Amino acid sequence: MLLVDDEPGVTDALGTALELQGFTVRVAHRGDEGMDAFSQANPDVVVLDVALPDASGIEVAEAIRRQSPVPILMISGHNSEVQVIAALEAGADDYLVKPFGVAELVARIRAALRRSSPAGPAQELIQVGILTVAAGRGRAWLRGQALSLPD
Repeated sequence: MLLVDDEPGVTDALGTALELQGFTVRVAHRGDEGMDAFSQANPDVVVLDVALPDASGIEVAEAIRRQSPVPILMISGHNSEVQVIAALEAGADDYLVKPFGVAELVARIRAALRRSSPAGPAQELIQVGILTVAAGRGRAWLRGQALSLPD
């Protein structure tokens, strides 16, 4: 998972909470850092702040969407309908307004991962601790990160 937010307090708190939920979290604080981290890590999901110091999170979402169908969850301190629509039109899959509960964020991340899974929503997912397996599809995730399995 990639978490891009310019506020260290937010990334520290969310990063820790998400890791406790079994996710491996990579953090970036700027749009350019986020794009570099995205290219290097190939995350299964991106949590992206709308307001970044060097770029709009919406621009970053558009750049990510041009490269990948990865789920993108936008987070923002603003709840304007125009901004929500802009984020969704840019390729975001979901939008949460700060402050939000970690449990809600985790539920939305898991829902986005289920929808994006090649297994599809009807495919059974088996979760054992930090390991998730798509039964009969040869796909597995450890702490939310896709595992490379032999064919």
